[in-house]
Amino acid sequence: MSRILGKERQPIARKDYPCNACPWIFNGDIGPEYYAADDELKIIAAARKARGRIRKGQKYMKQAVVGSDGKVFSFRAIPEMHEICLKYGLYEEE
Repeated sequence: MSRILGKERQPIARKDYPCNACPWIFNGDIGPEYYAADDELKIIAAARKARGRIRKGQKYMKQAVVGSDGKVFSFRAIPEMHEICLKYGLYEEE
């Protein structure tokens, strides 16, 4: 089970990063009919167009996390994509 270290920050990207929330939506077993709001579909379409990347100059959310293997890593995500994952319970719980 992952453990969060410190609080969530929302910096501006100085370079491109992979969005850690995108694979949970892109590779999930759910289709577009699952998302109730048109604005969610627009957010997902924009993230697909960006190829699941946080672009330089874009605001993103960042948290330091300890993974189940004990290693510390930075979780980075497009805030709107992260909110969709939370809303629909897409993140894996161990």
